[in-house]
Amino acid sequence: MLWVARERKSSSMTFDYVAGAVLAVLLTVYLVYALLRPERF
Repeated sequence: MLWVARERKSSSMTFDYVAGAVLAVLLTVYLVYALLRPERF
């Protein structure tokens, strides 16, 4: 039973890392685009 809880926590942390990485990449792309094309913002 303890192993199931540990496994669930591990997959939850993996989801957090993936969501954070996707958000960081999208934010970086947006900021670079705004830096290169400031007249559109």
